[in-house]
Amino acid sequence: MTVKLYEESSRYDPWCSPIERRSELSAPDDPPSDPFVLLPARRRSVAATAGYVLLFLFSLWLFMVSVRWLSDGFMLLVACRATAVFEFSNHSLVGLMIGVVAAALLHSSSAVVCITVASVGANILSLRKSIPIIMGANLGTCVTCILVAFAQVHDRSQFQRAIAAATVHDMYNFWSIVVLFPLEVAFHPLELLSVAITGKSGQIALASPADALVDPMANVWASVNHTLLQDVAARDSDDCRVARFVLGGAMHDVSNTSAGALTLVLGLIVLVLALVGMVFAMTHLFRNATAAVIRRVLGWNAYGNIVIGIILTFFLHSSTAMTSTLTPLAGLNVISLSQVYPLVLGANLGSTISGLLAAAVTGKKEAGNVALVNILFNVAGVLLFYVVPRTRRPVLGCAEAIGAYSAQWPTAAIVFIGATYVLLPGFVIALVFLYDAGVAGLVLGILLTLGLFLCAASFYRWYVVFGGRARWHNFLAAKAAAHEHERRAADAVFLEPNA
Repeated sequence: MTVKLYEESSRYDPWCSPIERRSELSAPDDPPSDPFVLLPARRRSVAATAGYVLLFLFSLWLFMVSVRWLSDGFMLLVACRATAVFEFSNHSLVGLMIGVVAAALLHSSSAVVCITVASVGANILSLRKSIPIIMGANLGTCVTCILVAFAQVHDRSQFQRAIAAATVHDMYNFWSIVVLFPLEVAFHPLELLSVAITGKSGQIALASPADALVDPMANVWASVNHTLLQDVAARDSDDCRVARFVLGGAMHDVSNTSAGALTLVLGLIVLVLALVGMVFAMTHLFRNATAAVIRRVLGWNAYGNIVIGIILTFFLHSSTAMTSTLTPLAGLNVISLSQVYPLVLGANLGSTISGLLAAAVTGKKEAGNVALVNILFNVAGVLLFYVVPRTRRPVLGCAEAIGAYSAQWPTAAIVFIGATYVLLPGFVIALVFLYDAGVAGLVLGILLTLGLFLCAASFYRWYVVFGGRARWHNFLAAKAAAHEHERRAADAVFLEPNA
C-alpha cells in the first residue's frame, strides 16, 4: 500500500523557487498587515524596508546576546564541576557523549572546545581523550538550530523547510562521526596528523568584531570573567569555591550559582523574543525580488558559499548565530537546502578559529594539537560528504526525511531532540559504566546490549517486512489531517462574524 505524505504533493513542492510560484509570504486576500501602510507608496516601501532591516539586525543582536547569557549561565552553574565531568571521559564513547551534552547545554561548541583546549594545556586531559569530546561538541551545538525552527511551526510548509535546514547541521556532523570516530579509536589518524604538523604556539589573542557589540549589553546583566571561569573549569582548583566569576553588572552581588540560574532564565526569555523578531522581520523583508537576488548570489558557486560561511562565522564569532539565521531563511524559502549545506560547512570551519585562539593563548603544543584536530575533523567531513556530489545524499536525504516527518507531526522533531541529546547519551554513558562496575555490572551491561540489538532487529523487521513503513506513514498522515482540521476549525471560529 502506497501512502502519500502530502495530499498536495502533486501540485506543491516545498523547495521550489519563489520565482516559480507565488510567494507564501503574502496572499491577495489577506488584509494588509504592514504597519507602514498609511504612508505614500514610495515612502512606505523605503520606510518599511529600513524598519524591517533594523528590526532584523536588532533581533539578531538580541539573539547573540541571549546565546552569550545561556552560555555564561550554564558555565557559572557547572564550572566547579567541569573537571569531574571530564574525568568520566576515560572511555572514548563517554567522551563523545560528554561533548554532545555539554555543547547542547552551552549552545556553543566553541565554549566546549576552548575548555577542552585549556584542560589539555593544563595536563588535565590527554590529547587522545580530548578528541571524542571535540567530535561530540560539533554535534551538540546543532540543537539550537532545531529550537529556532519551532518559530515557524505555525505553517507546515515553512516548518518542513526550517527543520530540514536545521537538521542538515546535525546530519553532517552525525555522519562525520559515524565514519571518523571508529577510525580515530582504532588508528588515531587525526591525532597523528595533528602531532605531525603542529608547531610551537605563540602568545596571541584576537577578539571577534561581534564581541564589541555583544559585550556591553551582556555585561549590563553579568560581566563574567571568562578567563578565570575557563581556567577554573579546566583545573578544578580550590579557588573555585571562593572565586568571584561575576565582576560587575546586576548579578555582581549574587552568588555564582544563583547568578548562573538567573542568567540562564533571562537568556531563554530573550532568545524567544529574538526569534519572534527575526522571523517577523524576515517574513516582510524577503519577498519575491529579494529572495531571487539572494538565490542568485548563493547559486553562483557552492564552494564560494563555504567561504561565505567561514567569513560570516568569523565576524559573528558564533557558528550557532550563523546557522540559526539560515534556518528561518530556509523556512521562508529564500534559500534552498542545497544552498544551506555549504553555508553550514563554512560555519563549522569558521567555528574552529576560537579553538586556535585558545590554543595560541595557552602557548602549549598539546593544546594546539587539540585545536588542529577540530579543524582536521571538519575538513575531513567536507571531503567525505560534500566534494563528491553523490556523498551528499546521506546528509540531505536524512534532513529531508526529518523535515517531512516533523511537518506532518511536529512532535517528531521533539522526539528527535530528546533521543539525540538526552536518551542516547544517557544510555551510552550508563552502559559504559555498567561494563566497568564489576561482574554484576558487566552481566547487566551485556544483557542490556543484547536487548538493544534485539529491539533494533525487531523494529527493522517490523518496519521493512511487516508493513511498519506504511503504518508509520498512515500515522503521520492522520496526525497531519487532524492538525489541519483543528487549524481550520480555529480559523472558522476566529473569522465568524459576531452575532
